[in-house]
Amino acid sequence: VNMSDEDWPIVATITGSAFHGPQTLLARAHVITNYPLTFKPLKEEEILGKLILTNKSDGSEQVFELIGKGEKPLPLDQIQLTCGARASLHHTVKVPNVTSKRLTYRVESDLPFITGQQTITVLPHQTGSYNMVITPNRRGQFKGILAFIAGKCRVNETDSDEDAELEKDEESEFHGYRMWYSLEVDVKAPLPEKTVTVVCDCYNKTLVDFIVRNPTPKEITLKASIRGSELTGPLSITLDPGVKDVYSLTFAPTQAGESRGSLIFFHEDVGEFWYNLLLKAEPPAPKSLPNMECELGSWTRQIIALNNPTEEGIDLYPSVSNTNNFTLEVDTEKPITLKPGCVTKVSLKFKPSNLGDEGHKAKVTFFSDQLGEWVFYASGTGLLPKPHLPVVTNAAPGSSSTLFIVFRNPTDLAVLADVTIVDNGQDGDSLKEKRLSSESAFKLLLKHSSGVRVGPKSSLEIPISFAPNDSASYQAYCRVIMRREDGQPWSYTPTDSLGRKLPSHTASVSEIRWLYPLHGTTDSMPGKDIFQISSSVHSQLAKTLDVSLTDEFSKAAHVRLKTPKQKKSSIPESSIVGHTPETAEEYSFELLYDSDDTKSVIENCVEVKMIKHMKTNTGTVTLVFEVNFAPTVKMDHFVNLLIKKAQGGFWVVPLRFTATGRPVDDTIVIESSGLDKPSTVGFRLNSQQQQPEDFVAFFENGSDTAFSVTPERGELAPKNTTGTLISVTFLPKIYGKVYTSTLIVKTASNVQWTYEVKGVLPDYQPPRGVSAHPIAGPHPQLRLHSTKKNYVRRNLKLLATAVSSPIKGAPLVPIGNVYNKVVM
Repeated sequence: VNMSDEDWPIVATITGSAFHGPQTLLARAHVITNYPLTFKPLKEEEILGKLILTNKSDGSEQVFELIGKGEKPLPLDQIQLTCGARASLHHTVKVPNVTSKRLTYRVESDLPFITGQQTITVLPHQTGSYNMVITPNRRGQFKGILAFIAGKCRVNETDSDEDAELEKDEESEFHGYRMWYSLEVDVKAPLPEKTVTVVCDCYNKTLVDFIVRNPTPKEITLKASIRGSELTGPLSITLDPGVKDVYSLTFAPTQAGESRGSLIFFHEDVGEFWYNLLLKAEPPAPKSLPNMECELGSWTRQIIALNNPTEEGIDLYPSVSNTNNFTLEVDTEKPITLKPGCVTKVSLKFKPSNLGDEGHKAKVTFFSDQLGEWVFYASGTGLLPKPHLPVVTNAAPGSSSTLFIVFRNPTDLAVLADVTIVDNGQDGDSLKEKRLSSESAFKLLLKHSSGVRVGPKSSLEIPISFAPNDSASYQAYCRVIMRREDGQPWSYTPTDSLGRKLPSHTASVSEIRWLYPLHGTTDSMPGKDIFQISSSVHSQLAKTLDVSLTDEFSKAAHVRLKTPKQKKSSIPESSIVGHTPETAEEYSFELLYDSDDTKSVIENCVEVKMIKHMKTNTGTVTLVFEVNFAPTVKMDHFVNLLIKKAQGGFWVVPLRFTATGRPVDDTIVIESSGLDKPSTVGFRLNSQQQQPEDFVAFFENGSDTAFSVTPERGELAPKNTTGTLISVTFLPKIYGKVYTSTLIVKTASNVQWTYEVKGVLPDYQPPRGVSAHPIAGPHPQLRLHSTKKNYVRRNLKLLATAVSSPIKGAPLVPIGNVYNKVVM
């Protein structure tokens, strides 16, 4: 800093090997002049020095102590190389020597596949060349360094003592001096051992075997690296010296298309070798579904299982080539979503339109972007129709009812139909048909019953009347014979018992028959009155019910056909059905319910038994039933008592069960300690059974919200135990209100307890305060009996209004004037 009027010549003196700067400097007057000092270390070390700036004008000096730290040098350059695995690459690196001494560098690198001379000697201020060889044994991106370090090196035995001494003298000054290069080696894969093409269907698996060999004299473990989607295999394989073995790779594609993969083996002693894989995933192989057999005019179905083993959802769009005979029971306008790792089942429905296999083939396709087309081939066989399920009707003796049978032409051709009603054989064989008896209860009501034309896929309604004369069961068949309108027969090949075709029995069928069994029964309602049974909750009632059957029904009673006893009763345990040995052969009964809820309630509280069977000389039959009614909840349900006769015919007796409420089981009184202060009362309940039972506790609608119950649901302890604690809490909010509620505890078996809950508040005591100090003035009791002040009279005596008059700003006015104005 020169603040004088003259320029100063400056001489610089520098000590320290790594510090450099100009020897002279001119410091201009009235300015600040910078001295450029350079620090250039050759080694990673701390160097001490000194800078002395001497002013020649006056001889003054400025001394600066210098401390320099040599850090790790930056790379001279970045070397990027590319070569193949299991191949060699030669490369030359320039090695400069910026010192004034001959330097011998020691060569080091952290990449194991770089080889070359261990040392290189470079003359002062010269640049040497170092030749290195890169021989990687596996593919990949490798980064490292190549360092040249000056200093002590191992001297070869062939070197003379004189050379060694000279090297020591020249290099001792620069021991630790180094320079280095950054290396990036991109090693490409070697040529594959072989290219293997692997083809597999989606959702299937294919195994590919590879033979690997150990050429070394020791045991090695080859590491296996698998590249490619949907490929799996072991991560390593161990081989004994000179031994071959098989490595198995699994390809299990889930998405159609082509891709590439590779199987790479590596060991330090043998290097890398690999196989190139060309992967082809085909759409799932078409699958043939089991052949479906179905009678003409009916239908059958089978399930198609769609498995999604992947971790992603798949949308499939379904389609069917033959919608005339095959349909998928799904919405074909929307995709079917297969959830990850799940199996989705789709129902395929088959409805034949011809006899045999002709025209009964279809291609069911599920399309998705991932899989392509997933195809299933379906086939079916149309069989000759068997008798249909019986058509049941009923009517009272002397009356008639009409039923309709809908005959559908399932074929794609117009047909002619002949409709008749025939009796079944007396021996019970339904296929031995006889002409209809003139006394039959069934009559055909068609005007034209022969040669009726029915179009393709069209229907014909066949009306049949049922008019029984006696109480009995009636059976017949409605027979429909179908012929082709063009007169041609149907070709049909029958099958054996195992479903195999019999080619030698190929024949034609000129007509196809349908049989509809008709079962008619007689019924009667003994009376229109409803037998009503009423009781109160938690009480038991036993009543008898007499059912008299009319004479015209008993005319058929002389024919007593014994019903074979079954090995095991077909009546479930929960059904209320009973009989006595006296009537079991002729009459049976059961209760019919209009809903499952009604059945659940009635079964738990009603028991019906037939206790007597009486028959008078006139033929009247009377059945006596004992009805036990033990309701546990309020109810009002209608049921029907169905009485069946073994020979045919039935009677329906309507019953009504009513259970009214009864006095509460107990009264719970809860005394409160004050407003907003909860009070709780608890009691214990047991189940009416020997095992725990679920319950709910609640207050009836309209109950006061000041009451609450805990728990609201849970389990009642079994009978003969301590019981389950139920607590009722009372939290009043105001005085002067009557708190009442009805608590109901109900179990899963419809057992119910009812409690009247009352909340009682303490008597209200108004606050009474006593002053701590005497009150000025007369005694409070005397003040109560004092004469009231007459403020009107007092105001009339005033002479003038005060400043607080409502007339703000007015002068003081005599009262008399104001009063006179009011009077006027």
